[in-house]
Amino acid sequence: MMDNLLQNLASALWIVIGIQVLVWLKHWNKKFGELYDELKEETQKVHGRWVPFHSEVAGDIQYCSACEIGFAAKTDYCPHCGAKMDIRD
Repeated sequence: MMDNLLQNLASALWIVIGIQVLVWLKHWNKKFGELYDELKEETQKVHGRWVPFHSEVAGDIQYCSACEIGFAAKTDYCPHCGAKMDIRD
């Protein structure tokens, strides 16, 4: 009888802990969602273009017109500052 009562109490405690963890995760999911939205808005404000550049050490590369950091590969966004590469010559 006492063992059954202790087992039921322990089960209830684990259920309460599980619910608390789910509430905590939901809270942090909301916070990270808000942070993601802020970062997305900030990166959409910066626009740039790839500027070709030749370096004796690195060879033919291009650099971002927004942050002036060089990269070997052209992408739609700068990996360093997040600028959208949509400005044309």
